[in-house]
Formats: sequence, C-alpha cells, structure tokens
Amino acid sequence: SGITTILASRINKVEVYAIAGQAIVLPLWFMSGAFFPASSLPGFLRPFAIYNPMTYATQAVRDVMILGYFPSGAIVLDFSVLIVFLLFGVITSIFMFKTHID
Repeated sequence: SGITTILASRINKVEVYAIAGQAIVLPLWFMSGAFFPASSLPGFLRPFAIYNPMTYATQAVRDVMILGYFPSGAIVLDFSVLIVFLLFGVITSIFMFKTHID
C-alpha cells in the first residue's frame, strides 16, 4: 500500500492511478510466490521476489494455512520485513504528499 500511496501523491486522475497501480501491483503479486514457487523464477527475476513485500506476506499466510499455526522464527522474519516496507512506504508517501501540496 505504501507503493500505491506514493503513486497517488503524484497522479491527479483516478483513472490513471487505477491503471498505474495495477501495473505495479500485479507483477509484484505474480512474483511473490502466490501462484508458483519463487524459486522457479528465472535467475534475473529472483532478486525482485526477494525484495518484494508480497513475498513475505504470501509466505506468512501460507505457513498459517498449511501448518495451522505461526512458526515462530519464520513469522518474525516475515512480519519484520513487512514492517520495514510499511514504515518506508508511509514515511516516503507523507514526504511526497507534503512536497506535492507545498
């Protein structure tokens, strides 16, 4: 959501924002490992999966759905990475909105 909020700070038309948001979110979703293992991605796309916040959200949900509980070590890593991405997105979007308004 931080990525799309940053995008919203720069786009004035709702129609353009909807298309641009999907153009960013859909590739992230496909590379997250939600549909197929991220390890099966070509070598040049694997870094995108590693630095993709959706990869960690997908893994956390998968662990809970398959195992039936939160595995302590893995879930801490997943949520830590998600919190870092969240803080980066929120802080950046606040800065972008402030500079856009001023």
